[in-house]
Amino acid sequence: MIPDKIVEKDHPGSSAIAAISHALSVVGASVAKSTVFDHLINCYGGDDYCIKLPLPLVTLVQSGKAALGKSNCVKEYMITPRPDMPTSEAISTMAKIHESLLKAVYSKGGVSAKNLSDSGAICPVYDKPEQGLDAIADAVNSCGFEIGKDFFFVLNASAHECFDYEKGKYEVITGMLKSPDDMPDFWADITGRYPSIIGLIDPIRCEENLQWNKICSLISSRCLVIAGKAYNRPGLLKDEALDFHEFATSGVVMKADGANTITHIVECSKKMSDLSNTIILADGLHTTNNTLLIDIAIASQARFIKMGAPVRGERIVKYNRLVELDAELGERRGQWSPLKFPAIPPKAPTPTPTPEKGLRTGDNTPTKE
Repeated sequence: MIPDKIVEKDHPGSSAIAAISHALSVVGASVAKSTVFDHLINCYGGDDYCIKLPLPLVTLVQSGKAALGKSNCVKEYMITPRPDMPTSEAISTMAKIHESLLKAVYSKGGVSAKNLSDSGAICPVYDKPEQGLDAIADAVNSCGFEIGKDFFFVLNASAHECFDYEKGKYEVITGMLKSPDDMPDFWADITGRYPSIIGLIDPIRCEENLQWNKICSLISSRCLVIAGKAYNRPGLLKDEALDFHEFATSGVVMKADGANTITHIVECSKKMSDLSNTIILADGLHTTNNTLLIDIAIASQARFIKMGAPVRGERIVKYNRLVELDAELGERRGQWSPLKFPAIPPKAPTPTPTPEKGLRTGDNTPTKE
């Protein structure tokens, strides 16, 4: 029997912590008569801080266990531009790619295929993961660009969602079960056939840390192995001991909501960056027109910012803010270098099963992980 994962206890009002932290940062910037990101940089980085705009990580397709079709092993298909592509060109092109993909899906599936997820992603019916990769590659090519050269894939596997707790296996495709020992070769095969995949989020549950480690050894020469659900929220992760351990990551996803303060995110980002981890800052599910996420990403030196698809006002305003900042910053702005592989750090924090007392992000229902 697979035990329930120990969850952090809720504390009344904990869901307001991020909102209060955000409000204080805006007030502080107003008092200092500066932009919010400049205020945060002064608080956390000082004069030697290198300002880099986060690279947009755009969700084009939503799939997975909760979606139509048989393919369960990829929840989100995302793309990101090469680091030297101008921000305005990257964002406008990814909007065209999203539109081209939508037209292709619509032509095959009819009106119902135009359904979009809460993040604005397209929700087609896929029976195997390769279909999403091929469809997006075709959409990129139709816009005059090349996947693997101008744009790259990052996949959110969200493996805990396709895990069958009764059978102890992953249902990667409906009716196709894979044991934890099978998963490293499964992902090595896909990433090997699609070298344009440069990031894989939660390819397996963190409880299978030996198999996680094997995935790292098989694909880290070409692909980031990123922890989304594996680590606790930044407020807990920043206090975890740093010891040599078999559990390694080359990236971490953090969200600026719930019980996560800006201080926690920035401190955790610095800690994980020192461990050669790539930082991804993600927007919450119920997003608004507020663009503060961009300022937090700059202050925490997040390489990627994950905000969903380039549709609907609450997301378009954020993408537009990135374009505005690209023009405003001018010579102040630094540029990201290409990712370096192999991308596994020499050590990483061990995921801690025992939570800090008092606070918890997310719903109140323990998940079997």
